[in-house]
Amino acid sequence: MKKMVFVLLFGLSLLSQALAAETHKVRLSDLYAGDSTLRMEGAVAEFELSVPLSGGLKVEKATLDMRAVNSIALIRQRSVLAVRFNNATISQIALDPNAPNFRPEIDIPAELWREGFNTLTFAVSQHYANQCVDNAAPELWSEIDLYRSVLSVETSAVNGPAVLADLKNRFNPGIGRQQGVTLFTASGAEQSTLTTALPLVAQALALRADYQNLAIRHGVLDNTRALPARDDLTPWSDEQAERYRISSFYLDNRSKEALHVVVGTASSLRPFLSEQTFNQIGDAYLGIESTPAIVVDDKVLVPARQRLIVSGTNEGQVQRAATTLALMDDALNPDPFILIDGFQTASNQVPLVADTLTPGESYSFQDMGDGGAEYRGETATTKRVEFNLPADFYVPENATVTLLLDFAYGAEFGQGSMMNVLINGKLVHGLPLSNPNGDSFRKYQLNVPARHLKGGRNRLDFDVAMRAPITDVVCDDVAGRHLYFQLLPDSRIELPEAGHVARQPDLRLFGETAYPMASVVRKSADIYVTRPDMTGGALTLAGKLAQIAGTLLPDIHVIEGVPGTTTDTAFLMTTPDSVPEGYATAFGASLENAKKWPYRLQNMLHNRLREAAEDKQHKNLIMHGVTVQQSGLGDLAVLIAQKNPQSDGTGTIFMMAADTPSQLNDRVQDLISPSIWGQLGGDFFAWENPDQPALVMQVADVYVVGEFEDSWLQTRMWLSNYPWYWLIAFIVLVLFCSFIAYWLLRRRNNKMQDQW
Repeated sequence: MKKMVFVLLFGLSLLSQALAAETHKVRLSDLYAGDSTLRMEGAVAEFELSVPLSGGLKVEKATLDMRAVNSIALIRQRSVLAVRFNNATISQIALDPNAPNFRPEIDIPAELWREGFNTLTFAVSQHYANQCVDNAAPELWSEIDLYRSVLSVETSAVNGPAVLADLKNRFNPGIGRQQGVTLFTASGAEQSTLTTALPLVAQALALRADYQNLAIRHGVLDNTRALPARDDLTPWSDEQAERYRISSFYLDNRSKEALHVVVGTASSLRPFLSEQTFNQIGDAYLGIESTPAIVVDDKVLVPARQRLIVSGTNEGQVQRAATTLALMDDALNPDPFILIDGFQTASNQVPLVADTLTPGESYSFQDMGDGGAEYRGETATTKRVEFNLPADFYVPENATVTLLLDFAYGAEFGQGSMMNVLINGKLVHGLPLSNPNGDSFRKYQLNVPARHLKGGRNRLDFDVAMRAPITDVVCDDVAGRHLYFQLLPDSRIELPEAGHVARQPDLRLFGETAYPMASVVRKSADIYVTRPDMTGGALTLAGKLAQIAGTLLPDIHVIEGVPGTTTDTAFLMTTPDSVPEGYATAFGASLENAKKWPYRLQNMLHNRLREAAEDKQHKNLIMHGVTVQQSGLGDLAVLIAQKNPQSDGTGTIFMMAADTPSQLNDRVQDLISPSIWGQLGGDFFAWENPDQPALVMQVADVYVVGEFEDSWLQTRMWLSNYPWYWLIAFIVLVLFCSFIAYWLLRRRNNKMQDQW
């Protein structure tokens, strides 16, 4: 027995050493949404990158392998690139015109790292002469290749007891986060656990990952698995067998998941739980525990793991626990487990409403969670205010949105100082900051066409350029440290009344807002799979939709098999040989073994034209014909959206197909990557890797779904979309008025003739 204990402790020691340090390599381009080449121009330039670090990790060592090039016109004595990390300068590099290409390796002190977002700053001072330098001279430039610049971070886990508060550290975006998780259910699990609880848990974990991808897999617990044979053929003792039963033996030892999840009622999970854990489940239950490592004969049979248990004594309690997991703040639960007696919401509305502005209302920036902005010194920067509107936000052409801005700027601003206001990238107003004594504005009103707004995420940008005044003295530049601009959070936006109407099918709208799978109008939108081994892909998709919506979507279910009548809006995952009856003939494109392909050439759509026009938005392109052929998909996956032929109402069906369930799950991982998801468009979308789509087209005719607030708004919207009716009405009115005028004049003329 002592030998067994020693071997167990020795194995745990080896395991902890193996897991103690892990090296993560990240390209700087992965931390920046812009171009992979960072160009810094002018005498002084600065650029910041946010470097997230997952919680629960300690940085042991970090190195930045940087690739850069500078102009050969610079002078070495006065041109410097400074690298700062969390405002501490960690390196200064002389920009040498004789060696313009350089590759420094910069050590980042471990003590400078902090949990969450860290700031990596590149600041250059560039000169081509010792005095009288033109700050805007074209030869003042440096470039950093963000794609080839790699950040290597060696981390170790911070050991401690397993508590629910640690969940935020597992999945939150950052270096060292867990990128995939397996959800386990017992063999023969309750139907509601599979259809309702699992999607809730998947969304809960995906929301913790924020904008990062989270691969979700589904596994089935099997309690009939026999104990593995030992090398010396010694039988297992009862104590050893019990430890093995409550371990994570069902996980693949090659799995790198530090945490996995088991979901189900207490009775279904009892064969895998300790007596202590089973007895704790008296209500809706959320708990996290460490499973024991099994080491036999100096061999680690089962590593120690952590698992999250979502359970209850009945199906309703399991769903309550899963919902709580999606809504709770982890930091408020420093306990290994909690029991949920119940929960209340402010209303019966879907949680999506809480994060969405209501048309017809007025909101301050502070109401939208923005604290305004303050800028000092000579700079050109952008303040962005983001807000969500209903995905089916729809207004007449003449509707306006009103901005009431509170802002101010100080004295002695120079020429070229200005503020531009943009809505979703479109310039709507410009204002020079030209008063030499400064100025202050309260309720500065801007009336902007509401059609600049769109359903989903909207961006309100304030581009502020602050320039120091120019003097008449040669080489006497004003530093500009006195410049000051302030945008107050009391600024407001007043939204017009709007209807809930959207044009379908539209994969672009689906990618940006998850509509119509996510809507402010509460209705079920289910994901159907034709094979049980597609469940992981369906759960991954459910998590992605929650991320796009920014909140829990409680009405999404994952259902195996396709009934005769589906929900109005549905997502179907299938293979070509298992497309349900009724989902092929009604479509302009078919995914069956006998496929109908809307080829580009056949439909007058040419890749060369789109590439020549640099069309990154994949504008709608309508097809005119199909080719019927016998073929497979290979590595391709295809996603099409059409009017749902099997629903009782007017809804949209999304159909995704790949040759095998395994390929379909792989393509789902590609689909949720930012590079693919961000290019969704049209209603016919094909891809085979996570880099770029193979084909994007508009195949079907467009139809309208939704409802208007009132008949007058419906009339205004209809007329605004068909303006020629206004012209016809105007012409009819002119003719009518002309006829009346003619008739009156003729009548008067007849009377006058009678008097003569």
